[in-house]
Amino acid sequence: MTSVLRDDRQVALQWLYRWACETAGHYRFVLDHLENSGAGQVFAVLLAEREQLSERLAEAIRDTGDLPAVPDADKEWAVQLPEQLATTFTEHGEATMRVHCRSLEQGFMQQVQLEAGLLASSEYDSLLQESIRSAEQALAQLAETAPH
Repeated sequence: MTSVLRDDRQVALQWLYRWACETAGHYRFVLDHLENSGAGQVFAVLLAEREQLSERLAEAIRDTGDLPAVPDADKEWAVQLPEQLATTFTEHGEATMRVHCRSLEQGFMQQVQLEAGLLASSEYDSLLQESIRSAEQALAQLAETAPH
């Protein structure tokens, strides 16, 4: 049974889980709207990795006696709507999606850094390190595949 009140570790894991789910959802959206198959492969890899991280975070949350938060479909739609419009009405739609992906990844990295104090040196340190590596690798891959 879950408690109404969460401890600091549970809150930290929930934040990381929400960001991981949000970035995974965005990668899914990009894959659905990309025309460049080469870039699609990069986003498919990022999506698969982020879904795996989300699952590990959800499992860690359950291990604390809590349940993973349910993603807010309305919020996701509201976040994706401006990007959908930008990609529809500009010839640089893919570039717009990449910029937004980098922005989300930077947000994920900032959240990971915020939660580091609570999760470092705990049983969740390896998950914290995995989250850091995930964000760093995603940012590097997005930078490498950006059109020059």
